[in-house]
Amino acid sequence: MSRGKKIKKSYVLFFLILVLVSLVNAHQPKAVGGKTQIDVIDPEVSKAYYGELKGDAHYYTINSDIEFEIMKEDIKICRELGIDGVVFGILKQDGHVDIERNRILVEQAWPMSTTFHRAFDQTLNAFRALEDIIELKFDRILTAGQQNKVTEGLDLIISLMRQAKNRVVLMPGSGITPENIREIRDLSGAHEFHLTGRKMLSSKMNFRKKDIYMGGLPQIPEYDYFATDPEIISKVVKLVSS
Repeated sequence: MSRGKKIKKSYVLFFLILVLVSLVNAHQPKAVGGKTQIDVIDPEVSKAYYGELKGDAHYYTINSDIEFEIMKEDIKICRELGIDGVVFGILKQDGHVDIERNRILVEQAWPMSTTFHRAFDQTLNAFRALEDIIELKFDRILTAGQQNKVTEGLDLIISLMRQAKNRVVLMPGSGITPENIREIRDLSGAHEFHLTGRKMLSSKMNFRKKDIYMGGLPQIPEYDYFATDPEIISKVVKLVSS
């Protein structure tokens, strides 16, 4: 290596694609997660596809054996479809990582990559949870530093990075935007990031019935929805790589 040569770092971005996709042909692996929407950004960018698993009753706890069996079946389907990885995380009622159930899912998911999702942010003790997840051999942890947004939990993420010592990937996520991606990258030292890159769109419905809310709450827009914005994603990709 020549003296003074700058080494270009590589970064990985995970996008939650906010679009409904039909699996028209189950024989086409990776036909999930809005592939067409991502491919138009840059056909040369390497891509991977992950499936997120959740219990029916709650995001991070399992209240019945049936829910757990469904998650096991979902992992099997993801593997058969050729999905690159799965995202899940189960906690016990006391707020600690459910070692037994997570171990079963990690072993069943192999050789797919495994990510412990933001159930991590609901754990009683983040540092103990970190060690449990490392022991379970998860590949990465998605976290906002046990806060609502990464910018609020950055100090904890930095401390977790120090403790992890590259034994697991810590992936900041929640509230990452083109405006703060560089700061989060530089302060945390992270190399993987998660964001939606979303924008609000309005339904094309011309006739709109007033005072009826399918979600039961008037503050939830009935005719507006979020969708992933390719322009935001493209901007983030350029910013984090520069």
